Amino acid sequence: MKAVPPLRRIAAAAASVAFVLPLSAAHGETITLVTGTGALGSLDPNITFYSPGDNVIGPFTSANFASAQSGPHAVIVGPFTGSIAWSAPLPPGVQWISTTASIPPASALYAYSFNVSSAVIGAASLSMTFAVDNGLGSGAIPGLYLNGNPLPNSVNAGLGGLGFTSDLTYADADIAALLTPGLNTLYFYQYDFGGVAGSFFDATISITPGVSAVPEPGTLGMVLAGLVGLMTFARLRRRHDD
Repeated sequence: MKAVPPLRRIAAAAASVAFVLPLSAAHGETITLVTGTGALGSLDPNITFYSPGDNVIGPFTSANFASAQSGPHAVIVGPFTGSIAWSAPLPPGVQWISTTASIPPASALYAYSFNVSSAVIGAASLSMTFAVDNGLGSGAIPGLYLNGNPLPNSVNAGLGGLGFTSDLTYADADIAALLTPGLNTLYFYQYDFGGVAGSFFDATISITPGVSAVPEPGTLGMVLAGLVGLMTFARLRRRHDD
């Protein structure tokens, strides 16, 4: 049986070590999306909307979602203090938004785009505190969408006045399949049937990265450095043996 040269044995061993090294897994990621980033009366820099006017505006098409992303920015407003006041407690750092400063009666599809830095998404969840005049979603039309995909159980939340007199919550424990690395968009459908209209929300997206098939750069660098060292040692030993 022909002997394998020492240099080749070392290279093969180093390659096998590189193959079994732990694959890359980044740290967890938490993304917070809130309404009302800015001064009262100013435009919310993060939120744009689509709104043809009052009442039901869905079901939504891809063109509607695109219009929400490219539409005007929402306006940061104070809570309505009229006969049926917006008395829902605001979470810290959150403010009401509407389509204009006059808080007109208008249903709207708000869009909030955000970036996911995880290269591989293993698991992800969404939790949200919100209030809305008059409701989140309408009839059979969902009120929340992720990248144009409707989220379950997001219909008719808050209708009947409860939507703006107390905080409401929403949670979805499994949104990983709806997210993509890079740019994503959360849509919030504010349904209004008269009077005034506005919303606020405080949403948290929690992401557990999956395992990447590519070793981290630092790990790969150590393997290559070790391989070079072994090869250098092998050359020196072969010269000594000669």
